[in-house]
Amino acid sequence: MQAEGTAFIEWNSRHSMAVVLLLKERSGGVSAGVDRNEAAIRSLVMDTPEELRSSFAVADTEAAIRIAAEWVSL
Repeated sequence: MQAEGTAFIEWNSRHSMAVVLLLKERSGGVSAGVDRNEAAIRSLVMDTPEELRSSFAVADTEAAIRIAAEWVSL
């Protein structure tokens, strides 16, 4: 870890940029609106191998996708 939280700040910045790029590739993003972001996130989830998807500890995938789409659209 770097002093004064700079490692976390750098990680957070890279994570945010990765999310932006993933959504942009699928016609999503901040200005895309909830419906397009939901479709982009759903597409990303469906393209994830089943072995990985089944390891997620998400009780309600549909609710998680809707919440993520709303958050990205803020």
